[in-house]
Amino acid sequence: MKQKIGYVLFFIILFATEAMCYGGDVESVIAYQMNNIVAVFGIPFLFILALYRFPTIYNFVLYGLIIGTVGLILESLYTYNQILYSPFVVKRFFFCGVALIAYFIAVKFSPFPIKTVVWLIFLFYFINQIALGKIFTYRLTPDTRTQEASEALYMIIPFTYYFVQYITKYKWTDLLKAIAVFTYTVLLMHRSVIASISFSALLIIGFSAMGKIPNSRLQIRRSLGTILLLIFLGAPIITAISPTRVQAFFENIGGILTPTEDETGSWRYEQTLYYWKKIAERPVFGWRYEGYEEGEIMENDGFSEKGTVIHSQYVDLLYNYGLFGLILSLTIIAATLWALYKRHRYLTIDQLVLFSYIAGALVFGISYQFPLCYWSFVGLGMYHAFVAAPAPDPFVATLPQMDFTYSQFGQPYDQHSHTRI
Repeated sequence: MKQKIGYVLFFIILFATEAMCYGGDVESVIAYQMNNIVAVFGIPFLFILALYRFPTIYNFVLYGLIIGTVGLILESLYTYNQILYSPFVVKRFFFCGVALIAYFIAVKFSPFPIKTVVWLIFLFYFINQIALGKIFTYRLTPDTRTQEASEALYMIIPFTYYFVQYITKYKWTDLLKAIAVFTYTVLLMHRSVIASISFSALLIIGFSAMGKIPNSRLQIRRSLGTILLLIFLGAPIITAISPTRVQAFFENIGGILTPTEDETGSWRYEQTLYYWKKIAERPVFGWRYEGYEEGEIMENDGFSEKGTVIHSQYVDLLYNYGLFGLILSLTIIAATLWALYKRHRYLTIDQLVLFSYIAGALVFGISYQFPLCYWSFVGLGMYHAFVAAPAPDPFVATLPQMDFTYSQFGQPYDQHSHTRI
């Protein structure tokens, strides 16, 4: 019963903060309101967490978040004579604290296994894309995409899950599932997500080569043969699509390698340079409420269609909260990744998937802000780093149990007491 309650609570933390089963303007409104709800209940919960013992590095982040939150409230009282002049500024600073809350819930109640998370992602995908029919309006163009980049980022989890299953259990069906998820992610044309999922795949391959994955073996000939076969079978479908559309698709994907020459990539690059000037003026604690009051400082005719919301997670943190806010957020991530890697000789499937997702999203953060739900997976990674049972040593498991007795004259003989038994 305790575990079932934990599943429900962790489900709320993981998925209710992102309105994944809705789309368009409805999604934006619901996600915004859910973020407010999480902040309303989550920020006071940080003060309660201060009564519990976390690993030292997380205590540093927890106290930093509490001090920063109190500081923002005092600044609001002093400058604007209001307890909370802008909830937006405070809640955005708090978001990485969701990882600490998720870790606490996981320790107290026991979390979802990753296999369950995979099926939940597919469930939300089915509701969002299939049941509502959104996917059928997609025409392989950026303006017809039916999933946001933050939603597509979750595809790293099922991809790495099936990929690890394949290299440890050698099932052809797992390879097909991994290829299907990867192909779908590419077809969504979110280049930041493609770069992130590719980086995650390289991490899994690297862990396999380092011996961190028990019984893993990347079957290169079988894998390449399967990919070539699928390309051969899919060739008729590709040729049936308009050549102009196919060319535009590959040009869009090719922007990963030349971001400054691509329209969207060059716009984000220019945005980063523009905001960096403001960051240099207040590098330690950022602009906070004053930055909020100024609004989108990059507004000009050249960017009226795109809008000027800060896309990069790192630029956003530096501009609004300076190095103080950036260090707090990255400390949670870096400490979790380091603990997962260093504290375990061998990694379980759940640990591998979480590591690759958390690390892969760091690439995503160059172009987009982390979805709020990302921090819940960081908290789950903390749990698997410090609390969850490690992967069993495959070599110890295969050794026969040592027998320290031997028979003499047909009778068991105890070699320690030198007496027959």
